[in-house]
Amino acid sequence: MQYQHTHRTPPFGLPIGLIVALGLALLANAVTAGAATTTAEAGFVELEPISFSFQREGPLLGYQSSRARIFYNFHPFDLNGGDPTTAPLFVFFNGGPGCATCDGLLSINTAPYTLYPAAINYRITPVQNPDSWSRIGHLLYIDAPNTGYSYNLATRPDGATQTAAEFDAQNFNPYIDAAQMVRVLLRFLQAHPQLSNQPVVLVGESYGGTRVSTMLSMLLNYRRYAAGTDVYRDAGLVREVQVHLDRYFAVPPGRIHAPAAIARQFGRQILIDPQLTGHLQSAVAGELFEKPGSVIYQLANAHSKTFIPCAEPGCEPSANAISFVTSQIGLSPYDTRQDASREIVVMFLLATALGDIDSSTLLTGYDITRIPGFYASQRTRAYHLKVPADLLVETQALELIPAAQRAWFSALPQVLTEAQSDLADKGVSTDPLRPFKDVFGELRSADAFFVPCPPMDTYNAFYWNSVIAKGYDIDPESARYGRLFLENLPLVKTLITDAAHDLIVYPASLAPSLELYPDLVKRAAVTPTCAGCDRVIEVEYQPTAAAKLRMAFPRVQRIWFPHYAEAGHSVAAGMPAKLVGDVAAWMAGTYP
Repeated sequence: MQYQHTHRTPPFGLPIGLIVALGLALLANAVTAGAATTTAEAGFVELEPISFSFQREGPLLGYQSSRARIFYNFHPFDLNGGDPTTAPLFVFFNGGPGCATCDGLLSINTAPYTLYPAAINYRITPVQNPDSWSRIGHLLYIDAPNTGYSYNLATRPDGATQTAAEFDAQNFNPYIDAAQMVRVLLRFLQAHPQLSNQPVVLVGESYGGTRVSTMLSMLLNYRRYAAGTDVYRDAGLVREVQVHLDRYFAVPPGRIHAPAAIARQFGRQILIDPQLTGHLQSAVAGELFEKPGSVIYQLANAHSKTFIPCAEPGCEPSANAISFVTSQIGLSPYDTRQDASREIVVMFLLATALGDIDSSTLLTGYDITRIPGFYASQRTRAYHLKVPADLLVETQALELIPAAQRAWFSALPQVLTEAQSDLADKGVSTDPLRPFKDVFGELRSADAFFVPCPPMDTYNAFYWNSVIAKGYDIDPESARYGRLFLENLPLVKTLITDAAHDLIVYPASLAPSLELYPDLVKRAAVTPTCAGCDRVIEVEYQPTAAAKLRMAFPRVQRIWFPHYAEAGHSVAAGMPAKLVGDVAAWMAGTYP
């Protein structure tokens, strides 16, 4: 049985009607949102099946994606005397691939309400966030396909066999992932004319760095994705970008727009401990970990352990070091100040809150029961996980996971069990979906309303699919996405965070890994050489790079690299006040 839920007063004391935003979710190719930008809103952008192909580096491979309902949540700029017509639009993405933005950046100290202080105290009620980015701009959070609240619709209702077939390259690879996110962004802008000319700042955490690099390439160099001159071809995407740019520049349809001109709107990126250069980053991190006196040796000494670097053939230094920290010391590689199981407790609590109607309504600023796509009758072909989380160790196919992350995923089932026990001891439910099911209708377990990070079927499909099997180097560990980053950098002002307690994406490996593109980069160095201070990454391009990239630009590009001494992978969790302050100063031009 399902029923509408429209007259409920949540326990935090505010009638839902006071925080309801405009409109319903549009389930037919665009956002439902109206013209106003003064209230929060949430809903789905429905993406039609997308036809695309891979070519040039192997056989021509054509695909068509599933229909996808992509969840978004918008929060307007807090006026406070500012001008909302010129405030930037920050667009947030978490990573994985397979991790939702809703239980990442939305829930953790960037939106007007936050779950993070509540979660670390075993509570699930959002509280007001003094460090909301809404004081410096409009905020748009997007859950990628099959993450969080977003979900795909199976091509045919053929049961498990058909569902398994959906987890292939037609739905899960970095290019279609970025192309879908560009479509969602452009359709949101089209539906919000007051925002359509605002400067857009893409904010990516972890794998979100790869996503942002690919998105910016598709926006700045959109024409190369139409004619088959690039490895990925998506003529529909190119047409959609063209329409947006024609509207932005107020010119007759079809004019060619130069990358430098496009960067007037899409010319900033904030990358929070990002994956950028794939396996190159991991290789450099491994070398740094094995140097005497490294962070790994320091952790070993602090916990009276002995770290043994790689000696046997086939041993991968980064994977070996992370395995040591995870299994021998029992710390999380995402934040070496945290016990691994404690970190999972917080993840569980975030998912629990996002499965609670009152908490998610307060967090999003929108009465989510007004969104039709949440109701079971509209989700009959939805698919998410094929297996429950407690079977993760049997189904995750560790050989498909990047070597540097296998130690963490190997330990994850044990950590999950410890976390569930800890939550039970505190009287916290470990079934975050029950409140949603009571309102929106009973669903199969495969159709969970909210998918915690990471859904392994989605994750593994990125790393092994039919395109990769045919010889294409497109998985998230490919070095090709670092090349896209370097192609974009001369046009895109960049801030990258430097978190002191992150091993899984080790910030110190970033600059050296950029030097592993010698045809473009002559030198990449962090300056000044002070410990624990805010610094700059200087990227000096080769003299021939301008001709290779077909544009003129200063040979030395500067990336602001602020340091976060009390943060791990999630900088917004560790030092939210410094992060938003740094972003505000950077946007104002105080730093590079």
